[in-house]
Amino acid sequence: MSPLVERWKRTKYTAAEDNCIHQIIESLASIPKIAKCQLFRVKDISGDKMLSKMQNWLMVSMLVGIYANNGFAADEKADNEERKYPFSVKFIDEDGKPIEGVKAGVTAYTGSEGSTLTTVDATGWRYWQGTTSNSDGIADFPDGQKETDHLCLVARQTDRKLCAIWKIDSAKLDPEKTPGILEIAMRLECRVSGKLACNDLSKRNRDIGWTNVYLNFGGNRAFGYSSNDQTFHFFVPPGEYELNPYGANLHQIDTQFSIKVGQRELDLGIIELPATRLALLVGEPAPKLEGIECWKNGPAVELENLKGKCVLVEFWGYWCGPCVYQMPELFKLYDKYHEEGLEIVSIHVDLGEDEDEPVDTVEKLDERLKNTRKDLWQGRDVPYPVGLVTGKRTSYSTSIETRKARSEMSAQYGVTSYPTLVLIDRQGNVVKRFAPHRPEDITLLEMLLRD
Repeated sequence: MSPLVERWKRTKYTAAEDNCIHQIIESLASIPKIAKCQLFRVKDISGDKMLSKMQNWLMVSMLVGIYANNGFAADEKADNEERKYPFSVKFIDEDGKPIEGVKAGVTAYTGSEGSTLTTVDATGWRYWQGTTSNSDGIADFPDGQKETDHLCLVARQTDRKLCAIWKIDSAKLDPEKTPGILEIAMRLECRVSGKLACNDLSKRNRDIGWTNVYLNFGGNRAFGYSSNDQTFHFFVPPGEYELNPYGANLHQIDTQFSIKVGQRELDLGIIELPATRLALLVGEPAPKLEGIECWKNGPAVELENLKGKCVLVEFWGYWCGPCVYQMPELFKLYDKYHEEGLEIVSIHVDLGEDEDEPVDTVEKLDERLKNTRKDLWQGRDVPYPVGLVTGKRTSYSTSIETRKARSEMSAQYGVTSYPTLVLIDRQGNVVKRFAPHRPEDITLLEMLLRD
């Protein structure tokens, strides 16, 4: 796995953040120069509570420098060496005997998230930092890393249907603090399964699309299961667990369950999740642009006045790493398609109560973007209108209570992660959430522009 993805996997993001970052990572392979990996350590892409006063740290860490290929590779090599924290674990059965052939790792995944991981068990689960135990039950983790205390060590012996989940405690893996090899007892596994559903979308005959479910143990992430058929399953030992289910078009609603000793199957049935407001807006007139403090690059924009053109409404913030990283791609889109009828309207949402002072003037926004323009945008500024919104936590008004939106307009558009781009057709109706790095979305845009 690439260092970028490794850094993503070992950071505990919210579900919406993972969804956003997963999309951004897809587009990185062809980029010759990028901001240092700290870009992906942004902690408030989705609007969950931000660590107070951290926006300056974000900008500095994200813009440490733009590295040429050789310099970046050298920096990554040094960073990887510094992060390594090798350890070993001994897997035993309930009689204390060693277990050979255990596939183990620091978290495991199936579906799109785990596609690049190379340690795979007989049922297709892929293990990060994966390894296999020897005849003495010993599994070595030569590439272990220190920053894993928010994760779990997971293991399976598929032939014997045994498994283990251990909430990582780095002190117990440190030979200077805990002499000897840590022993982990494996238990008979229980298969936990279920399916996500959404009445909001099904009654409109709309697909739910991609979904993902995280399983947590003791507050730490253990597994992730992503699919396009909304199903999921996990293999777990007895214990108390939490699920974090969500989807590209679904809000996240957490749920808990327990597995008793000797239990071999648990069907959680249908888990109903509310659709995002954005998913429900497809085919409907785009909401008005309201609650804007001021505009940069021209007078106030009314979507009604843009009918006859294709519009991308972009929700972003100076504090959001993937937002400012993606911006040059939007500049290119604007340059290429503006004459064909594309308009981009940018909605900047600040950090609300986490700001020292609201970003409610063009001057304040320009000051916060000073380094970004210089180091990441090659001196260019946003060429299209930017509306400035002061953050205010607002309910999405779903049938089930969810996390709150970052602003009133974010709630109206169903924005659950940043950046979010909303494509609007020439008639003023919402088409979909747009991703500029996806070829199929570019093809759709070109088709709408030809109409």
